[in-house]
Amino acid sequence: MISAMTRILALGALLFGLLLGGITPAAAQSCGLTNPNCIVPTAPPGTNNNQAASTAFVQAAVSGGSLPLASGKIYIGSVAGAAAAQTMSGDCTLAVNGTITCPTLNGVSPGALYSLGVGTGLGSSGGNLNLQPAAASIIGGTESITCGSNTWLSTISTAGVPSCTQPASTNLSDSSNLARLNTAQSYTGSQRGTPVNIAISTATFTPNFNTGQNFEVDLVHASCPCTLANPSTTLVAGQSGVIEVHQSATGSDTIGTWGSDYQYVGGTSTITLSTTASAVDYMSYYVNNAATGIVLGALLKAPAH
Repeated sequence: MISAMTRILALGALLFGLLLGGITPAAAQSCGLTNPNCIVPTAPPGTNNNQAASTAFVQAAVSGGSLPLASGKIYIGSVAGAAAAQTMSGDCTLAVNGTITCPTLNGVSPGALYSLGVGTGLGSSGGNLNLQPAAASIIGGTESITCGSNTWLSTISTAGVPSCTQPASTNLSDSSNLARLNTAQSYTGSQRGTPVNIAISTATFTPNFNTGQNFEVDLVHASCPCTLANPSTTLVAGQSGVIEVHQSATGSDTIGTWGSDYQYVGGTSTITLSTTASAVDYMSYYVNNAATGIVLGALLKAPAH
């Protein structure tokens, strides 16, 4: 049996403890739904038991970064204003200093992303090609390659590594296999200029000297006498070729008007085409050195064997 004196001493000690904690006996009543504003002592940091925690204890724990959090999780705030621990995705890791690293996206490497830096002299004399990054798994780094003479960049591997190659069909340094504009050469193979058919517009034929050297004019019985207009492009000295004039299936059709660029012995008005149905006449031409006229050669009228 506990004596009355013992009980009095215990009650006195409790009241003394409450007064030391800044809690009056009136406030030291049971906490619960009926008394949500009850006052409890603030426990020392790190306390982990079933006693009630004051708001001061909770605030100190939050601001001090001492909330427990499992490895690989982060706290995410919600619209309700409460933080919840969420697991980081498998793509990313979180370092203790707050650095988030994501080497993959949904488990897939983002692949090599390149920014090209071309060095001077890229071409037959060689040059540098810088690729950024060097590989799909590296964000950063540089791969450099110098393609030698007569080679060029051909492939970039899935790891971001470039390589050079030389054409298998020919050696670019072998002038005997290449046509050059500034070198005297003899051609051992045939060189052909495909004839270009000049379309008629109403009754006018307008050649484009940039599309070919040899041209065909098909006279249209319903539209002729026709006009052979000046070329739609600027004349270039030295261009030469042949103009074929095909008579219509009806025959007796003519070119009544020639553009001012055409020049012919005796004048273009003296040109008389074959009148036989479907006959073909030929005229050579040459753009003079001053590029001011198209000199027509003698008319070959319906040559036959």
